[in-house]
Amino acid sequence: MYPEPASLKVNRIKISGLRCEFENIESLIGKVLALSTFKGEDSKKILDSIGLECERIKKAFNQLVLSAEEEKKVRRYFHFHQESLVRLINKIHPPARPKAAGLLAAIKNLLVDLHDTFKSQFAEFFDDNGQMPDFLKEDALFELGRSADSLREKFISSSLDPQLFDLVVNSFRALEVVSYQKLHYIRHLQQRLLRVDISINDPDLLRQDFCKVLVNCNYNAGEFFEYYTGFVKKALINCETLSDRIDLVSWFLKGCYQEQCLQNLAFDRHFQPIHVQLAEWLSHELDYYRQKQQLLTLPDLREHGLDKDFKLNFDISVSQLAYLFKAFIDTGVIRNKNTSQLIRFLVKFVKTKKSE
Repeated sequence: MYPEPASLKVNRIKISGLRCEFENIESLIGKVLALSTFKGEDSKKILDSIGLECERIKKAFNQLVLSAEEEKKVRRYFHFHQESLVRLINKIHPPARPKAAGLLAAIKNLLVDLHDTFKSQFAEFFDDNGQMPDFLKEDALFELGRSADSLREKFISSSLDPQLFDLVVNSFRALEVVSYQKLHYIRHLQQRLLRVDISINDPDLLRQDFCKVLVNCNYNAGEFFEYYTGFVKKALINCETLSDRIDLVSWFLKGCYQEQCLQNLAFDRHFQPIHVQLAEWLSHELDYYRQKQQLLTLPDLREHGLDKDFKLNFDISVSQLAYLFKAFIDTGVIRNKNTSQLIRFLVKFVKTKKSE
């Protein structure tokens, strides 16, 4: 009725046929779910047979990894069995037959041990982006919720922008697909964020430190990209001159290039690293403002009735001119805040007694 130990052969894997190594185990589990009564001897035979099958599969995959088979084929074959094993574990958890709960729990332990062996001994082939067994997924979701709570407890009374904090924490709770890679990433991100110094009373500095950690940890969620670029856009509105905008974008771009960003971890592996996304966006902004600056210098002033060397002559000294413009600024007649730009304008278009 059940496979005898002597009939179990180790070397049965055939890459070309993509045969599933869990056929015997799946058949035995099907019989357990179909039987209405169980004898102690039957349960022991089933459990022993599944245990032997698990050991055979471990040895077979060890031989396969050491063989001369093409790595790409081995990886594909391994992922196929990893997914099949997860489906088997989910099939018996929670137990569908209350009377067989004890036996199914013992079978589940054997399969989980095999799954752990896949993950630890064959790490180079294990798919970290693959689905977890349901019982591990439940534990992972609970852990993600606790991670969000610990971060909220730390930053709730700080001066950090609530919008920035919420978009990170909400992404923890909104995960629909939990993989080993995602869980490992969020653990790493949580540890880094918990080390952020919240004693800083300046909201801008705290926001910079928080964003720096997100960029370092390659938090490449679309919501963070929108937040970061939106912040830059708001900062650009407050710039008075085109040169100010170029300086500001250049400063942000320099920060992106200087930040170290994880390459082996990412919040979403389907997206580019966050520092690449931000650098591309900032580069486009910088190119736009530089081109605009060049266009403003192209038209000949003489086309507008002005001589190229035209200057506004003042019958006062340099010191008197400086005092005059200071008075204009202090009284609000001149509303420009950028003093350096104003000085450059005076040098270019104004002539005093002394300069004649």
